[in-house]
Amino acid sequence: MLLLGTNNVRIASYTPFQLGISKNPDSGFKIEIRQQYFHVLQLPIIPVGKTWHIRKGAQLSKMPEPYKQQIDSRRVRAWTPLFTCTGAILIMLGVLAYYGIKEIEKQQTKSRFVAQTSSLVI
Repeated sequence: MLLLGTNNVRIASYTPFQLGISKNPDSGFKIEIRQQYFHVLQLPIIPVGKTWHIRKGAQLSKMPEPYKQQIDSRRVRAWTPLFTCTGAILIMLGVLAYYGIKEIEKQQTKSRFVAQTSSLVI
């Protein structure tokens, strides 16, 4: 098992016909947008970037530059999946919970002190 590393996941898949690159609706390959992310113990921490690939059967290869230029001119976009930020969200929630609990303990200690001192004064 890898402790640290990057991985990627497909977030969108198109045929060249859908993108207007080819006139043939059955071209035999698909164009994919893949989201790369950094992970620790296979838990996604932060998204790294999006890459374009061509998939023909089981083979995945980088997108040639002419295709990239055509796709960029059509402004094809895909949202970053939220799960690629899972680790960062969990870390932030943990920090907020820690400081929230510390603040609650401080308030309880303060109220106990006030209750004890007020009972001594009376």
